[in-house]
Amino acid sequence: MEGYVVISKNNVILYSGYNTIIQSGIQLMVKIMNGNTTGSFKWMGIGTGSTAPSSTQTALVDQISIEETTNTVGTTAFSDDTAIFQGTFTFTTTYTLREAGLFSSSASGVMLARRLFPAVNVINGDNLSLIWSIRL
Repeated sequence: MEGYVVISKNNVILYSGYNTIIQSGIQLMVKIMNGNTTGSFKWMGIGTGSTAPSSTQTALVDQISIEETTNTVGTTAFSDDTAIFQGTFTFTTTYTLREAGLFSSSASGVMLARRLFPAVNVINGDNLSLIWSIRL
């Protein structure tokens, strides 16, 4: 499994790159695939934390917002092999963002993936869009 995220501010791509897949997210995916539980990953969080990603992390270091994503299925190597999550954040205050994560719930959700990125400064009225692809 691998993940890739594209981050845009006000419709200008600022960053793209692979992310860290989180162990607890893999464990939940296995349970969903096996029928032992239900659920999905449809929440995207952003934050100001700058701690390096680790596969054992369970949350963003300093989350400031979480939004429900629009989910679709895409093609990378063959038809329907990639889950695509899209989310947009609109700001009313100033932040220096450095981290993003993909979650199973808006509160206390299981984190599937986390990405640390170069600082992105946002101010009132800015939009930050993320397109996250997870290929199985």
